[in-house]
Amino acid sequence: MDNFIYTSKIKRLNLLIIALLACSQNLFNMSGYFSSPSFPGYYLEDLLCMWHITVPSGHTIHLEFQEFRLKDQPKCKDCFVEIFDGQDLTAPPLGRFCGYLYPPLVVSSSNHLTIILYCLGDVHKARFKAFYHSVSGMLLSCCF
Repeated sequence: MDNFIYTSKIKRLNLLIIALLACSQNLFNMSGYFSSPSFPGYYLEDLLCMWHITVPSGHTIHLEFQEFRLKDQPKCKDCFVEIFDGQDLTAPPLGRFCGYLYPPLVVSSSNHLTIILYCLGDVHKARFKAFYHSVSGMLLSCCF
């Protein structure tokens, strides 16, 4: 029985690695959209996606979710979007989000953001769409 569990975990990890390669992107435009795979479809299964947003130095990134519907659970354990304030997953986390409430506007502290979508198992009725745009640091410093 233990061997079956171990084999199942390896198969699931391999599926997640394949999914990561299939749906992850590096985004370098000043603004743009990204979404869950097969958006506007709903179905997600064993999914790990990662988006790296990079804008010019001296700019920050404003991220706004325009559609958000993931599995609703108290601890956002099995299906969630997590946002990191930097180039990778070692950057400070800005939040983990799930359920049906749209995450708040997210503003990076630098010119990098990393976003992951993680869903384990069959998740029906799950999808999101987000818009990001670059804001010059000169604009931010002028008004405060």
